[in-house]
Amino acid sequence: MTRLAAIGAFVLTSAWWIPSPIRAGEPADDPGSGTAPYVEIATLVVIYPNYEMNETVRVRLTREQIAAEQGCVEAARRFIWRSSNLRCLMKVDYLILERTLTLDMVRFWDPGYGLHYDSWDGKTSVEQDLHDAGIADDQYSVIIAMYAFKHTEGVTAGAGTTAVNGGCMGDAAYVSIPLSWERATRESVIEHEFLHVLDGLYEASGNPGGADPHHADQPASFSYAKDGWKHFSFLINSTLDPESWLHLDARWAQVASATDTDHDGVPDAGELPITEETLGTDPSEADSDHDGLTDLAELLAWYYAESDPTNPDTDDDGLDDSIDPHPLLAFSDQIAHGAPHLDGTIGADEYPRIAAYNGGTPDLDAAVYARWSDGVLYVAADVTDDAVRTPLEPRWHDAFEVRLDAQKDGWSYCGDRNYIIAITPSGDDGVAETWGYNHLDDEADSLVEHDVSAVTARYSLREGGYVIEAAIPERAMPGVTIEQGASVRLTFAIQDIDVWEWPEFNVFTGREADVAEFVELHCAAPKPGNGFQGTGTAFRATINPIGPGR
Repeated sequence: MTRLAAIGAFVLTSAWWIPSPIRAGEPADDPGSGTAPYVEIATLVVIYPNYEMNETVRVRLTREQIAAEQGCVEAARRFIWRSSNLRCLMKVDYLILERTLTLDMVRFWDPGYGLHYDSWDGKTSVEQDLHDAGIADDQYSVIIAMYAFKHTEGVTAGAGTTAVNGGCMGDAAYVSIPLSWERATRESVIEHEFLHVLDGLYEASGNPGGADPHHADQPASFSYAKDGWKHFSFLINSTLDPESWLHLDARWAQVASATDTDHDGVPDAGELPITEETLGTDPSEADSDHDGLTDLAELLAWYYAESDPTNPDTDDDGLDDSIDPHPLLAFSDQIAHGAPHLDGTIGADEYPRIAAYNGGTPDLDAAVYARWSDGVLYVAADVTDDAVRTPLEPRWHDAFEVRLDAQKDGWSYCGDRNYIIAITPSGDDGVAETWGYNHLDDEADSLVEHDVSAVTARYSLREGGYVIEAAIPERAMPGVTIEQGASVRLTFAIQDIDVWEWPEFNVFTGREADVAEFVELHCAAPKPGNGFQGTGTAFRATINPIGPGR
Protein backbone atom coordinates (compact mmCIF):
# COMPACT_ATOMS: atom_id res chain seq x y z
CA MET A 1 0.00 0.00 0.00
CA THR A 2 1.44 3.32 -1.04
CA ARG A 3 1.00 6.09 1.52
CA LEU A 4 0.60 9.53 0.02
CA ALA A 5 1.85 12.68 1.67
CA ALA A 6 -0.37 14.20 4.34
CA ILE A 7 -2.15 17.38 3.37
CA GLY A 8 -2.89 18.77 6.82
CA ALA A 9 -3.59 22.29 5.64
CA PHE A 10 -6.89 21.10 4.22
CA VAL A 11 -7.77 18.75 7.10
CA LEU A 12 -6.94 15.91 4.73
CA THR A 13 -4.65 14.22 7.22
CA SER A 14 -3.70 11.42 4.88
CA ALA A 15 -4.73 9.60 1.75
CA TRP A 16 -3.98 6.02 0.90
CA TRP A 17 -4.37 3.85 -2.15
CA ILE A 18 -5.81 0.37 -2.23
CA PRO A 19 -4.59 -1.53 -5.29
CA SER A 20 -7.45 -2.81 -7.39
CA PRO A 21 -7.88 -6.60 -7.12
CA ILE A 22 -8.92 -6.71 -10.76
CA ARG A 23 -7.04 -5.40 -13.74
CA ALA A 24 -7.75 -5.57 -17.42
CA GLY A 25 -6.59 -8.63 -19.33
CA GLU A 26 -3.53 -8.31 -21.49
CA PRO A 27 -4.11 -8.12 -25.24
CA ALA A 28 -3.74 -11.47 -26.96
CA ASP A 29 -0.17 -12.25 -27.98
CA ASP A 30 -1.34 -14.52 -30.80
CA PRO A 31 -4.18 -13.03 -32.87
CA GLY A 32 -4.70 -16.39 -34.51
CA SER A 33 -5.79 -17.91 -31.21
CA GLY A 34 -8.82 -15.65 -30.98
CA THR A 35 -9.44 -12.57 -28.88
CA ALA A 36 -12.31 -11.22 -26.81
CA PRO A 37 -12.56 -7.43 -27.25
CA TYR A 38 -14.04 -5.14 -24.60
CA VAL A 39 -13.76 -1.56 -23.37
CA GLU A 40 -12.10 -0.33 -20.20
CA ILE A 41 -13.68 2.61 -18.40
CA ALA A 42 -11.10 4.02 -15.99
CA THR A 43 -12.93 4.58 -12.70
CA LEU A 44 -11.66 6.07 -9.46
CA VAL A 45 -13.63 5.13 -6.35
CA VAL A 46 -13.03 7.70 -3.62
CA ILE A 47 -14.12 6.79 -0.10
CA TYR A 48 -14.58 9.37 2.67
CA PRO A 49 -14.81 7.23 5.83
CA ASN A 50 -15.45 10.03 8.35
CA TYR A 51 -18.57 12.17 8.87
CA GLU A 52 -19.55 14.44 11.74
CA MET A 53 -22.82 16.32 11.93
CA ASN A 54 -22.54 17.32 15.60
CA GLU A 55 -21.22 15.92 18.87
CA THR A 56 -23.76 13.10 18.91
CA VAL A 57 -23.95 12.23 15.19
CA ARG A 58 -20.59 10.87 14.06
CA VAL A 59 -19.59 8.10 11.67
CA ARG A 60 -16.14 6.49 11.50
CA LEU A 61 -15.72 3.59 9.09
CA THR A 62 -13.25 0.92 10.14
CA ARG A 63 -10.84 -0.76 7.73
CA GLU A 64 -13.19 -3.76 7.74
CA GLN A 65 -16.16 -1.56 6.82
CA ILE A 66 -14.16 0.10 4.06
CA ALA A 67 -13.28 -3.35 2.72
CA ALA A 68 -17.00 -4.18 2.75
CA GLU A 69 -17.69 -1.08 0.65
CA GLN A 70 -15.09 -2.29 -1.83
CA GLY A 71 -16.97 -5.58 -1.90
CA CYS A 72 -20.11 -3.72 -2.96
CA VAL A 73 -18.17 -2.04 -5.77
CA GLU A 74 -16.71 -5.36 -6.90
CA ALA A 75 -20.18 -6.96 -6.97
CA ALA A 76 -21.45 -4.07 -9.09
CA ARG A 77 -18.43 -4.37 -11.43
CA ARG A 78 -19.21 -8.04 -11.96
CA PHE A 79 -22.85 -7.22 -12.70
CA ILE A 80 -21.88 -4.57 -15.27
CA TRP A 81 -19.33 -6.92 -16.87
CA ARG A 82 -21.79 -9.82 -17.10
CA SER A 83 -24.83 -7.79 -18.22
CA SER A 84 -22.77 -6.15 -20.99
CA ASN A 85 -21.98 -9.55 -22.54
CA LEU A 86 -18.45 -9.19 -21.10
CA ARG A 87 -17.87 -6.00 -23.10
CA CYS A 88 -17.72 -3.27 -20.42
CA LEU A 89 -15.06 -3.31 -17.71
CA MET A 90 -15.09 -0.86 -14.82
CA LYS A 91 -11.32 -0.54 -14.42
CA VAL A 92 -11.24 0.54 -10.79
CA ASP A 93 -8.71 2.18 -8.49
CA TYR A 94 -9.56 3.05 -4.88
CA LEU A 95 -8.51 6.14 -2.93
CA ILE A 96 -9.34 6.63 0.75
CA LEU A 97 -9.44 10.26 1.91
CA GLU A 98 -9.30 10.80 5.67
CA ARG A 99 -10.97 14.20 5.64
CA THR A 100 -13.88 14.43 8.07
CA LEU A 101 -16.94 15.61 6.18
CA THR A 102 -19.45 17.87 7.90
CA LEU A 103 -23.03 18.68 6.98
CA ASP A 104 -22.09 22.01 5.43
CA MET A 105 -19.79 20.12 3.03
CA VAL A 106 -22.65 17.80 1.99
CA ARG A 107 -24.74 20.24 0.01
CA PHE A 108 -28.53 20.38 0.13
CA TRP A 109 -30.20 19.46 -3.15
CA ASP A 110 -33.95 19.12 -3.32
CA PRO A 111 -35.17 16.66 -2.04
CA GLY A 112 -32.06 15.83 0.04
CA TYR A 113 -28.35 16.26 0.60
CA GLY A 114 -25.53 15.13 -1.69
CA LEU A 115 -21.76 15.44 -2.00
CA HIS A 116 -21.05 17.62 -5.04
CA TYR A 117 -17.65 17.60 -6.71
CA ASP A 118 -17.01 21.34 -6.75
CA SER A 119 -16.35 23.84 -3.96
CA TRP A 120 -18.08 23.50 -0.61
CA ASP A 121 -16.91 26.81 0.83
CA GLY A 122 -14.87 28.46 -1.90
CA LYS A 123 -11.71 26.66 -0.78
CA THR A 124 -12.32 22.91 -0.43
CA SER A 125 -14.05 20.30 -2.59
CA VAL A 126 -13.80 16.72 -3.86
CA GLU A 127 -11.93 18.06 -6.88
CA GLN A 128 -9.47 19.90 -4.68
CA ASP A 129 -8.92 16.80 -2.55
CA LEU A 130 -8.21 14.75 -5.67
CA HIS A 131 -5.82 17.34 -7.06
CA ASP A 132 -4.05 17.46 -3.70
CA ALA A 133 -3.77 13.66 -3.80
CA GLY A 134 -2.04 13.87 -7.18
CA ILE A 135 -4.99 13.01 -9.44
CA ALA A 136 -4.89 14.89 -12.74
CA ASP A 137 -7.85 16.14 -14.76
CA ASP A 138 -9.08 13.53 -17.27
CA GLN A 139 -6.92 10.83 -15.66
CA TYR A 140 -10.15 8.92 -15.02
CA SER A 141 -13.35 8.68 -17.02
CA VAL A 142 -15.51 8.26 -13.92
CA ILE A 143 -15.15 9.49 -10.33
CA ILE A 144 -17.33 7.70 -7.76
CA ALA A 145 -17.35 9.40 -4.34
CA MET A 146 -18.70 7.16 -1.56
CA TYR A 147 -18.97 8.94 1.77
CA ALA A 148 -19.86 8.13 5.35
CA PHE A 149 -23.22 9.62 6.30
CA LYS A 150 -26.05 9.11 8.77
CA HIS A 151 -29.68 9.85 8.04
CA THR A 152 -31.29 11.85 10.82
CA GLU A 153 -34.64 13.58 11.17
CA GLY A 154 -34.90 16.19 8.43
CA VAL A 155 -31.44 15.32 7.06
CA THR A 156 -31.26 12.62 4.38
CA ALA A 157 -28.88 12.15 1.48
CA GLY A 158 -29.31 10.56 -1.91
CA ALA A 159 -27.14 9.33 -4.76
CA GLY A 160 -26.63 11.31 -7.95
CA THR A 161 -24.70 11.33 -11.22
CA THR A 162 -23.25 14.05 -13.44
CA ALA A 163 -22.58 12.80 -16.97
CA VAL A 164 -19.32 13.06 -18.88
CA ASN A 165 -18.62 16.59 -20.14
CA GLY A 166 -20.21 17.90 -16.94
CA GLY A 167 -17.07 19.68 -15.73
CA CYS A 168 -15.78 17.27 -13.08
CA MET A 169 -12.00 16.73 -13.12
CA GLY A 170 -11.91 17.77 -16.75
CA ASP A 171 -14.62 15.83 -18.59
CA ALA A 172 -15.12 12.90 -16.20
CA ALA A 173 -18.52 11.64 -15.06
CA TYR A 174 -19.16 12.08 -11.34
CA VAL A 175 -21.19 9.86 -8.99
CA SER A 176 -21.84 10.49 -5.31
CA ILE A 177 -23.23 7.79 -3.01
CA PRO A 178 -23.89 8.14 0.74
CA LEU A 179 -22.91 5.05 2.72
CA SER A 180 -26.15 5.02 4.67
CA TRP A 181 -28.04 2.06 3.15
CA GLU A 182 -27.83 -1.67 3.67
CA ARG A 183 -25.32 -3.64 1.60
CA ALA A 184 -27.81 -5.10 -0.89
CA THR A 185 -29.17 -1.62 -1.54
CA ARG A 186 -25.70 -0.09 -1.96
CA GLU A 187 -24.76 -2.67 -4.58
CA SER A 188 -27.90 -1.83 -6.55
CA VAL A 189 -27.28 1.91 -6.18
CA ILE A 190 -23.74 1.59 -7.57
CA GLU A 191 -25.08 -0.42 -10.52
CA HIS A 192 -27.88 2.07 -11.09
CA GLU A 193 -25.68 5.17 -10.99
CA PHE A 194 -23.09 3.57 -13.28
CA LEU A 195 -25.88 2.91 -15.77
CA HIS A 196 -26.49 6.67 -15.75
CA VAL A 197 -22.79 7.11 -16.53
CA LEU A 198 -23.08 4.68 -19.45
CA ASP A 199 -26.21 6.40 -20.73
CA GLY A 200 -24.32 9.72 -20.82
CA LEU A 201 -21.28 8.08 -22.40
CA TYR A 202 -23.36 6.53 -25.18
CA GLU A 203 -25.08 9.86 -25.81
CA ALA A 204 -21.73 11.69 -25.93
CA SER A 205 -20.52 9.05 -28.40
CA GLY A 206 -23.53 9.50 -30.71
CA ASN A 207 -25.19 6.19 -29.67
CA PRO A 208 -22.94 4.04 -31.91
CA GLY A 209 -24.69 1.53 -34.12
CA GLY A 210 -28.05 2.95 -33.09
CA ALA A 211 -27.63 1.44 -29.63
CA ASP A 212 -29.17 3.48 -26.81
CA PRO A 213 -28.71 2.18 -23.26
CA HIS A 214 -31.90 3.98 -22.17
CA HIS A 215 -32.35 6.22 -19.15
CA ALA A 216 -31.99 4.26 -15.91
CA ASP A 217 -34.72 6.32 -14.21
CA GLN A 218 -37.35 5.72 -16.90
CA PRO A 219 -38.36 2.03 -16.81
CA ALA A 220 -41.92 2.93 -17.80
CA SER A 221 -40.70 3.94 -21.27
CA PHE A 222 -38.45 0.87 -21.67
CA SER A 223 -40.09 -1.46 -24.19
CA TYR A 224 -38.97 -4.77 -22.69
CA ALA A 225 -41.00 -6.48 -19.99
CA LYS A 226 -39.28 -6.49 -16.62
CA ASP A 227 -39.96 -8.02 -13.23
CA GLY A 228 -38.16 -5.54 -11.00
CA TRP A 229 -35.49 -2.88 -10.84
CA LYS A 230 -32.61 -5.36 -10.95
CA HIS A 231 -34.13 -7.02 -14.02
CA PHE A 232 -34.55 -3.61 -15.67
CA SER A 233 -30.90 -2.76 -14.93
CA PHE A 234 -29.74 -6.03 -16.45
CA LEU A 235 -31.85 -5.59 -19.59
CA ILE A 236 -30.55 -2.06 -20.20
CA ASN A 237 -27.08 -3.48 -20.88
CA SER A 238 -27.85 -6.98 -22.17
CA THR A 239 -30.18 -5.76 -24.94
CA LEU A 240 -27.55 -3.47 -26.46
CA ASP A 241 -25.70 -4.49 -29.60
CA PRO A 242 -22.53 -6.05 -28.11
CA GLU A 243 -20.42 -4.44 -30.84
CA SER A 244 -21.61 -0.95 -29.88
CA TRP A 245 -19.40 -0.94 -26.79
CA LEU A 246 -16.31 -1.02 -28.98
CA HIS A 247 -17.32 2.23 -30.72
CA LEU A 248 -17.69 4.44 -27.65
CA ASP A 249 -15.68 7.66 -27.61
CA ALA A 250 -12.04 6.83 -26.85
CA ARG A 251 -11.79 9.80 -24.49
CA TRP A 252 -13.69 7.73 -21.93
CA ALA A 253 -13.63 4.11 -23.14
CA GLN A 254 -10.44 2.37 -24.23
CA VAL A 255 -10.71 -0.75 -26.39
CA ALA A 256 -8.76 -3.72 -25.02
CA SER A 257 -8.73 -7.45 -25.68
CA ALA A 258 -7.89 -10.73 -24.00
CA THR A 259 -7.11 -14.19 -25.38
CA ASP A 260 -10.22 -16.20 -26.24
CA THR A 261 -9.04 -19.52 -27.64
CA ASP A 262 -12.49 -21.04 -28.31
CA HIS A 263 -14.04 -17.81 -29.67
CA ASP A 264 -16.98 -18.03 -27.25
CA GLY A 265 -16.72 -14.45 -25.98
CA VAL A 266 -15.34 -15.45 -22.57
CA PRO A 267 -11.66 -14.52 -22.04
CA ASP A 268 -9.40 -17.44 -21.18
CA ALA A 269 -7.80 -15.79 -18.16
CA GLY A 270 -6.55 -12.48 -16.82
CA GLU A 271 -7.52 -10.18 -14.00
CA LEU A 272 -11.10 -9.70 -15.15
CA PRO A 273 -14.34 -10.23 -13.20
CA ILE A 274 -15.26 -13.40 -15.12
CA THR A 275 -13.01 -15.60 -17.27
CA GLU A 276 -12.81 -19.25 -18.27
CA GLU A 277 -10.30 -19.59 -15.44
CA THR A 278 -12.62 -18.15 -12.76
CA LEU A 279 -15.50 -20.29 -14.05
CA GLY A 280 -13.45 -23.48 -14.17
CA THR A 281 -14.45 -24.02 -17.81
CA ASP A 282 -12.45 -25.37 -20.73
CA PRO A 283 -10.88 -22.49 -22.73
CA SER A 284 -10.72 -24.73 -25.79
CA GLU A 285 -14.44 -25.62 -25.69
CA ALA A 286 -17.10 -22.98 -26.44
CA ASP A 287 -19.65 -25.17 -24.63
CA SER A 288 -17.68 -26.70 -21.80
CA ASP A 289 -20.48 -28.92 -20.45
CA HIS A 290 -21.93 -29.82 -23.89
CA ASP A 291 -25.48 -28.88 -22.94
CA GLY A 292 -26.17 -26.77 -26.04
CA LEU A 293 -25.46 -23.41 -24.35
CA THR A 294 -22.14 -21.69 -24.90
CA ASP A 295 -20.24 -20.65 -21.82
CA LEU A 296 -21.18 -17.02 -22.54
CA ALA A 297 -24.87 -17.90 -22.89
CA GLU A 298 -24.71 -19.60 -19.48
CA LEU A 299 -23.55 -16.30 -17.98
CA LEU A 300 -26.72 -14.65 -19.29
CA ALA A 301 -29.09 -17.41 -18.14
CA TRP A 302 -30.98 -15.05 -15.86
CA TYR A 303 -30.54 -11.52 -14.64
CA TYR A 304 -29.71 -12.24 -11.00
CA ALA A 305 -27.27 -15.12 -11.59
CA GLU A 306 -25.75 -17.36 -14.21
CA SER A 307 -26.25 -21.06 -14.80
CA ASP A 308 -23.33 -23.44 -14.21
CA PRO A 309 -21.26 -23.77 -17.40
CA THR A 310 -19.66 -26.93 -16.01
CA ASN A 311 -22.98 -28.70 -15.32
CA PRO A 312 -25.37 -29.49 -18.20
CA ASP A 313 -28.36 -29.45 -15.81
CA THR A 314 -27.70 -26.69 -13.30
CA ASP A 315 -30.88 -27.14 -11.28
CA ASP A 316 -30.87 -30.96 -11.53
CA ASP A 317 -34.46 -31.11 -12.81
CA GLY A 318 -33.85 -33.47 -15.72
CA LEU A 319 -33.73 -30.77 -18.40
CA ASP A 320 -30.48 -29.64 -19.96
CA ASP A 321 -29.87 -25.93 -19.50
CA SER A 322 -30.29 -25.23 -23.23
CA ILE A 323 -33.96 -26.34 -23.21
CA ASP A 324 -34.76 -25.26 -19.66
CA PRO A 325 -36.43 -21.82 -19.56
CA HIS A 326 -35.54 -21.54 -15.87
CA PRO A 327 -32.19 -23.33 -15.65
CA LEU A 328 -31.50 -22.11 -12.11
CA LEU A 329 -34.80 -23.28 -10.68
CA ALA A 330 -36.19 -26.78 -10.07
CA PHE A 331 -39.90 -26.73 -9.23
CA SER A 332 -43.29 -28.13 -10.23
CA ASP A 333 -45.20 -25.92 -12.66
CA GLN A 334 -48.32 -28.11 -12.60
CA ILE A 335 -51.14 -27.20 -10.22
CA ALA A 336 -53.17 -30.27 -9.32
CA HIS A 337 -56.97 -30.13 -9.41
CA GLY A 338 -58.94 -30.37 -6.20
CA ALA A 339 -60.27 -28.22 -3.35
CA PRO A 340 -58.36 -28.70 -0.08
CA HIS A 341 -59.92 -28.20 3.35
CA LEU A 342 -58.86 -24.82 4.72
CA ASP A 343 -57.98 -25.19 8.38
CA GLY A 344 -54.50 -23.67 8.67
CA THR A 345 -52.75 -27.03 8.34
CA ILE A 346 -51.29 -28.93 5.40
CA GLY A 347 -52.40 -32.54 5.38
CA ALA A 348 -50.61 -35.46 3.80
CA ASP A 349 -51.22 -35.50 0.03
CA GLU A 350 -53.45 -32.42 0.37
CA TYR A 351 -51.29 -30.32 -1.95
CA PRO A 352 -48.45 -30.79 -4.41
CA ARG A 353 -45.39 -28.78 -3.40
CA ILE A 354 -44.53 -26.04 -5.89
CA ALA A 355 -41.29 -24.63 -4.50
CA ALA A 356 -39.13 -24.37 -1.41
CA TYR A 357 -36.91 -21.61 -0.06
CA ASN A 358 -34.06 -22.15 2.37
CA GLY A 359 -32.16 -19.14 3.55
CA GLY A 360 -29.24 -21.27 4.68
CA THR A 361 -29.98 -20.63 8.36
CA PRO A 362 -32.61 -21.95 10.79
CA ASP A 363 -34.04 -18.41 10.92
CA LEU A 364 -36.16 -18.59 7.78
CA ASP A 365 -37.29 -21.11 5.19
CA ALA A 366 -40.55 -21.98 3.47
CA ALA A 367 -42.31 -24.61 1.40
CA VAL A 368 -45.10 -23.45 -0.92
CA TYR A 369 -48.00 -25.51 -2.24
CA ALA A 370 -50.91 -24.95 -4.66
CA ARG A 371 -54.10 -26.46 -6.06
CA TRP A 372 -56.97 -25.28 -8.20
CA SER A 373 -60.69 -25.78 -8.65
CA ASP A 374 -62.94 -23.94 -11.07
CA GLY A 375 -62.43 -20.23 -10.53
CA VAL A 376 -60.26 -20.61 -7.41
CA LEU A 377 -56.51 -20.77 -6.82
CA TYR A 378 -55.52 -22.41 -3.52
CA VAL A 379 -52.11 -21.65 -2.03
CA ALA A 380 -50.44 -22.78 1.16
CA ALA A 381 -47.10 -22.11 2.84
CA ASP A 382 -45.27 -23.74 5.72
CA VAL A 383 -42.90 -21.04 6.98
CA THR A 384 -40.08 -21.49 9.47
CA ASP A 385 -39.40 -18.18 11.23
CA ASP A 386 -37.63 -17.90 14.58
CA ALA A 387 -39.49 -14.69 15.49
CA VAL A 388 -43.02 -14.27 14.14
CA ARG A 389 -44.03 -10.62 14.35
CA THR A 390 -47.52 -9.41 13.45
CA PRO A 391 -48.19 -5.80 14.50
CA LEU A 392 -51.05 -5.71 11.97
CA GLU A 393 -49.94 -2.61 10.13
CA PRO A 394 -50.30 -2.66 6.34
CA ARG A 395 -47.01 -3.59 4.65
CA TRP A 396 -45.29 -3.98 8.03
CA HIS A 397 -45.80 -7.46 9.39
CA ASP A 398 -44.56 -10.99 8.88
CA ALA A 399 -46.53 -12.43 6.00
CA PHE A 400 -46.73 -14.84 3.09
CA GLU A 401 -47.25 -12.97 -0.17
CA VAL A 402 -48.63 -14.10 -3.52
CA ARG A 403 -47.62 -11.71 -6.32
CA LEU A 404 -49.71 -12.14 -9.48
CA ASP A 405 -48.85 -10.78 -12.92
CA ALA A 406 -52.40 -11.06 -14.25
CA GLN A 407 -51.60 -9.87 -17.78
CA LYS A 408 -48.34 -11.86 -18.03
CA ASP A 409 -46.57 -8.74 -19.27
CA GLY A 410 -44.04 -8.13 -16.49
CA TRP A 411 -44.27 -6.98 -12.91
CA SER A 412 -42.73 -3.50 -12.81
CA TYR A 413 -44.09 -0.66 -14.94
CA CYS A 414 -46.01 -3.22 -16.98
CA GLY A 415 -49.81 -3.01 -16.92
CA ASP A 416 -52.21 -2.20 -14.09
CA ARG A 417 -53.09 -5.72 -12.99
CA ASN A 418 -50.18 -6.75 -10.81
CA TYR A 419 -51.55 -7.86 -7.47
CA ILE A 420 -49.96 -8.46 -4.08
CA ILE A 421 -52.05 -10.59 -1.72
CA ALA A 422 -50.36 -10.60 1.69
CA ILE A 423 -51.57 -13.05 4.34
CA THR A 424 -50.33 -12.61 7.88
CA PRO A 425 -50.38 -15.34 10.57
CA SER A 426 -52.68 -13.45 12.95
CA GLY A 427 -56.38 -12.90 13.51
CA ASP A 428 -59.24 -14.30 15.57
CA ASP A 429 -60.01 -18.03 15.57
CA GLY A 430 -57.35 -18.86 13.00
CA VAL A 431 -58.83 -16.57 10.34
CA ALA A 432 -55.79 -14.90 8.83
CA GLU A 433 -55.62 -11.15 8.22
CA THR A 434 -55.28 -10.47 4.49
CA TRP A 435 -54.09 -7.33 2.74
CA GLY A 436 -54.27 -6.52 -0.95
CA TYR A 437 -52.40 -4.14 -3.24
CA ASN A 438 -52.31 -3.36 -6.95
CA HIS A 439 -48.88 -2.57 -8.34
CA LEU A 440 -49.79 0.20 -10.80
CA ASP A 441 -48.08 1.00 -14.09
CA ASP A 442 -47.32 4.67 -13.48
CA GLU A 443 -44.26 6.87 -13.17
CA ALA A 444 -44.02 6.10 -9.44
CA ASP A 445 -44.65 2.34 -9.83
CA SER A 446 -47.27 2.88 -7.12
CA LEU A 447 -48.90 0.44 -4.74
CA VAL A 448 -52.59 1.08 -4.07
CA GLU A 449 -55.00 -0.88 -1.93
CA HIS A 450 -56.81 -3.71 -3.68
CA ASP A 451 -60.02 -5.39 -2.52
CA VAL A 452 -59.26 -8.91 -1.27
CA SER A 453 -62.40 -9.39 0.81
CA ALA A 454 -63.26 -12.42 -1.34
CA VAL A 455 -60.08 -14.24 -0.22
CA THR A 456 -60.55 -16.89 2.47
CA ALA A 457 -57.44 -17.50 4.57
CA ARG A 458 -56.59 -19.61 7.60
CA TYR A 459 -53.42 -19.93 9.67
CA SER A 460 -51.89 -21.81 12.55
CA LEU A 461 -48.82 -21.08 14.63
CA ARG A 462 -46.32 -23.81 15.34
CA GLU A 463 -43.08 -23.90 17.24
CA GLY A 464 -40.61 -21.87 15.20
CA GLY A 465 -43.02 -20.81 12.48
CA TYR A 466 -46.48 -20.79 10.99
CA VAL A 467 -48.72 -22.29 8.30
CA ILE A 468 -50.91 -20.31 5.90
CA GLU A 469 -53.71 -21.55 3.63
CA ALA A 470 -55.75 -19.36 1.29
CA ALA A 471 -58.44 -19.65 -1.36
CA ILE A 472 -58.11 -16.85 -3.93
CA PRO A 473 -61.12 -16.58 -6.28
CA GLU A 474 -60.88 -15.00 -9.71
CA ARG A 475 -62.80 -11.91 -8.55
CA ALA A 476 -59.93 -11.10 -6.17
CA MET A 477 -57.48 -11.11 -9.09
CA PRO A 478 -59.21 -9.60 -12.16
CA GLY A 479 -57.60 -10.77 -15.39
CA VAL A 480 -56.67 -14.22 -14.06
CA THR A 481 -58.59 -17.29 -15.19
CA ILE A 482 -58.46 -20.50 -13.16
CA GLU A 483 -59.68 -23.47 -15.20
CA GLN A 484 -58.27 -26.58 -16.85
CA GLY A 485 -55.55 -25.62 -19.34
CA ALA A 486 -55.24 -22.07 -18.02
CA SER A 487 -52.12 -20.70 -16.40
CA VAL A 488 -51.20 -17.97 -13.96
CA ARG A 489 -47.94 -16.01 -13.82
CA LEU A 490 -46.83 -15.37 -10.26
CA THR A 491 -44.16 -15.53 -7.62
CA PHE A 492 -44.15 -15.97 -3.85
CA ALA A 493 -42.46 -13.91 -1.15
CA ILE A 494 -41.95 -14.19 2.58
CA GLN A 495 -41.95 -11.01 4.65
CA ASP A 496 -39.80 -11.23 7.78
CA ILE A 497 -39.67 -7.85 9.45
CA ASP A 498 -37.04 -8.76 12.06
CA VAL A 499 -34.50 -8.90 9.20
CA TRP A 500 -33.65 -5.28 8.50
CA GLU A 501 -31.41 -5.47 5.47
CA TRP A 502 -34.05 -6.79 3.08
CA PRO A 503 -37.10 -8.11 4.99
CA GLU A 504 -38.92 -9.54 1.94
CA PHE A 505 -37.51 -12.74 0.44
CA ASN A 506 -38.49 -14.21 -2.90
CA VAL A 507 -39.18 -17.93 -2.50
CA PHE A 508 -37.67 -18.87 -5.86
CA THR A 509 -34.45 -16.84 -5.80
CA GLY A 510 -33.80 -16.67 -2.05
CA ARG A 511 -32.97 -12.99 -2.56
CA GLU A 512 -34.75 -9.76 -1.71
CA ALA A 513 -38.28 -9.50 -3.11
CA ASP A 514 -37.23 -7.14 -5.92
CA VAL A 515 -34.87 -9.86 -7.21
CA ALA A 516 -37.75 -12.14 -8.04
CA GLU A 517 -38.32 -14.98 -10.45
CA PHE A 518 -41.85 -15.15 -11.84
CA VAL A 519 -43.05 -18.49 -13.14
CA GLU A 520 -46.10 -19.67 -15.05
CA LEU A 521 -48.12 -22.35 -13.25
CA HIS A 522 -50.54 -24.48 -15.26
CA CYS A 523 -53.89 -25.87 -14.14
CA ALA A 524 -53.53 -29.59 -14.77
CA ALA A 525 -56.39 -31.84 -15.84
CA PRO A 526 -58.37 -33.49 -13.01
CA LYS A 527 -57.26 -37.00 -12.21
CA PRO A 528 -59.95 -39.65 -12.58
CA GLY A 529 -61.29 -40.76 -9.23
CA ASN A 530 -60.93 -38.48 -6.23
CA GLY A 531 -59.68 -35.50 -8.23
CA PHE A 532 -56.32 -35.32 -6.45
CA GLN A 533 -52.99 -35.84 -8.14
CA GLY A 534 -50.76 -37.21 -5.43
CA THR A 535 -47.94 -35.41 -3.71
CA GLY A 536 -46.80 -33.39 -6.70
CA THR A 537 -43.26 -34.60 -7.22
CA ALA A 538 -41.40 -31.81 -8.98
CA PHE A 539 -41.56 -31.95 -12.76
CA ARG A 540 -41.82 -29.42 -15.53
CA ALA A 541 -43.90 -28.68 -18.60
CA THR A 542 -43.55 -25.38 -20.44
CA ILE A 543 -42.74 -22.10 -18.75
CA ASN A 544 -42.37 -18.97 -20.80
CA PRO A 545 -40.03 -16.33 -19.37
CA ILE A 546 -40.42 -12.81 -20.68
CA GLY A 547 -37.89 -10.42 -22.13
CA PRO A 548 -34.60 -11.05 -23.89
CA GLY A 549 -31.66 -12.34 -21.92
CA ARG A 550 -34.28 -13.86 -19.60
